[in-house]
Amino acid sequence: MGFLKWLFYACMIIPIICELEAILSTNKMIALGKRIKNMSELPHDKKVEAFVEDKEVFSATYMHLFYLTWLFFGLFSSLNWPIFLFLLLTSFIPKRIFLLKFADGVISFCLLVFALINAFHFHYLVLNVFAFLVK
Repeated sequence: MGFLKWLFYACMIIPIICELEAILSTNKMIALGKRIKNMSELPHDKKVEAFVEDKEVFSATYMHLFYLTWLFFGLFSSLNWPIFLFLLLTSFIPKRIFLLKFADGVISFCLLVFALINAFHFHYLVLNVFAFLVK
């Protein structure tokens, strides 16, 4: 196995941590989303200042930016591309309700763990797994 494959899947720890945080502290994540939305309504000079001063918003934004970039690379570099496509598409759905955010976190966590295990142990073609489940 190539070094880049190991490196790519080693970076999977950050998305897994993001999803665990979404599962374990869903209310906190919803409140964080509201704070980010409130910041976007400020004038530009105050928006930048508020963004840099709020370390939690700053770190969450860059963590999720890494997550989205990593998903994008997963689309082109993996046999698990349908999983990455699903996660990328669901990331653009607003999740302001507790149950929706929690369910998204659980589903995303399970898919990430399956993609990790599939890459190193199962070696299933994900499209064949989906076709089998649909039948």
